[in-house]
Amino acid sequence: MKDSGVEWLGNIPAHWTPGRLKDVVAAVDSGTSVNGADIPAVGGEVGVLKTSSVSSGRFIAEANKTVIDSDRDRVSCPVQAGSLIVNRANTPLLVGSTGYAAESIESLYLSDKLWQVSFQGADTEFVYYWTRTNVYRSQIAAGCVGASSSMQNLSINDFRAMAIGLPPVSEQTQIVDFLDMRCAQIDALVDKASEMIGTLREYRAALITSAVTGKIDVRGAA
Repeated sequence: MKDSGVEWLGNIPAHWTPGRLKDVVAAVDSGTSVNGADIPAVGGEVGVLKTSSVSSGRFIAEANKTVIDSDRDRVSCPVQAGSLIVNRANTPLLVGSTGYAAESIESLYLSDKLWQVSFQGADTEFVYYWTRTNVYRSQIAAGCVGASSSMQNLSINDFRAMAIGLPPVSEQTQIVDFLDMRCAQIDALVDKASEMIGTLREYRAALITSAVTGKIDVRGAA
């Protein structure tokens, strides 16, 4: 390990390079503010992404609104495969949230509150995983401003200036593969646990109902 010389990063592996996002950002594109019905687009209809499409920390294409007919010619920035979607304006907890778009969706466009970021010299998925860290969130909290405490904005300059430690691209890919595998395993366990919790809650509700309606005899059971 070595001292990166950057307060946000602290110690990093000796062969990693301390840098800024601007060193590896190829382009940042933004969508357009358009009017839409509060129902998701289906069957190839034109849709515009909501900020909730990345609020959970994952890209959820279904979190969109169907663009009204009169605004269809105004949409811009369709979802492109291999890009990072960034929420530039939201509450303090959600501003800067991101999602990785694995596939292109030609009928789905970004709103003006979302950025689509592409990279050169960095694996987009590696950067995506990095945005899930406290190192990233701390810089978001320090850089965001807003007219009120409930709504914050992230500037493109502050985003590009964020400090990041970068391993060689080949190692970034290895890290991504490792995290994809391990996170999938964890997600599977979470799903099983959630299913078990749901079953136990149903059992508890049924048990209470049976006891208070006299369907089971609890005398002497305590």
